Amino acid sequence: MDNCRINVMAIYLPLVLVALSGWKQQRLYLALDTTVLWERFCMIHLSVVCCGRAVPLLWRVLEHGSATVAFEEYQPVLRRARWLLRHHPDVMLLADRGFANHELMKWLRQSHWHYCLRLPCDVSIHTTRRYPLIPPW
Repeated sequence: MDNCRINVMAIYLPLVLVALSGWKQQRLYLALDTTVLWERFCMIHLSVVCCGRAVPLLWRVLEHGSATVAFEEYQPVLRRARWLLRHHPDVMLLADRGFANHELMKWLRQSHWHYCLRLPCDVSIHTTRRYPLIPPW
């Protein structure tokens, strides 16, 4: 599984970016998720959503036995994606409840990315807006 003569990112990433180069006129959906392997490693992966499938873009593997990881652990993956996708004007990040935190939302707003985070039902949302978050109808 490890061959020092093969640099996966040097081969794979340019191919993905060429494929994405024609998508600049439409919203680019990214999915952020984690996978625990052998109860010892946690893989953080950022994928492009295409035709109902998640195509890996970037990933990071940590020695960490839980799927819940701190923002500091996946922020480098997001930063790299922001740089790689800097020519895509409309990016939306999709993430599950394990990623719902203030640091991520602040980073997303500063990056001018849209986001849709699934939240646990007991989360309270406070806003400074004068209108409700959910329409009354």
